[in-house]
Amino acid sequence: MLLVPDLRKLMIKYRIPPSLLRKEVLVDTEFIEEFAGHGDVVFPHAFPGFVFRYVGGTALDAEPMRSALRQEYPHVSVPDSEPEEFPSGVNVFVEAPPERTRDVITRAVLLGFEHVFGVARESVVLSVTAEPGWKEYSALSALVQTFYEVVDAYRLPSDAFYPHPRGSMAGFFFKRVREYGDVEGYYRFLQCIFQNKRKRLSNMGFDDDRRPFELEPRELLELYETTGR
Repeated sequence: MLLVPDLRKLMIKYRIPPSLLRKEVLVDTEFIEEFAGHGDVVFPHAFPGFVFRYVGGTALDAEPMRSALRQEYPHVSVPDSEPEEFPSGVNVFVEAPPERTRDVITRAVLLGFEHVFGVARESVVLSVTAEPGWKEYSALSALVQTFYEVVDAYRLPSDAFYPHPRGSMAGFFFKRVREYGDVEGYYRFLQCIFQNKRKRLSNMGFDDDRRPFELEPRELLELYETTGR
């Protein structure tokens, strides 16, 4: 397992500039070991940090990183090109560049992973776990909470990452609790009505005078199933 000093040495040895990280890398040993207990895990985005101890391949951002992995960790299967972003699996660990985190979480939910967990900017975790009535409550909040239980969400210290993040970071763990045959259709519905989440549903053609951000996830799913939109 790579800890902070090892990660820095690896970057210096192979002349990998910090700019290629494209995100903060989790290096906290206790947090890593907690995730390792989930068994086989898919890591759609990751830089050499700890992921290759638990999986055979990882999506990398540049060839220097692949060269470093091949030489330092010969027992790891390193692809010649970036593998598919989401290979099949039960558990997915999200540690994406900040601008991609919401997309990665959304994709993991749409694909139906049983467990979705990882690290992200605290603002992202807040927007995903926000409750009805909160200003952060969104289509993504409703999507996740319709099909998943938010088992855990908590702030992480900046020294759990390398390099230190510019903003607050948080860890999260979602467990799927509902199967559904048309998740993508439901999400398109959520995206549509949350474009004007403070507009009354009655003004959108629904027989309901509330606003989208006031409805519980289960109520939004019932609305979708009732109207067939």
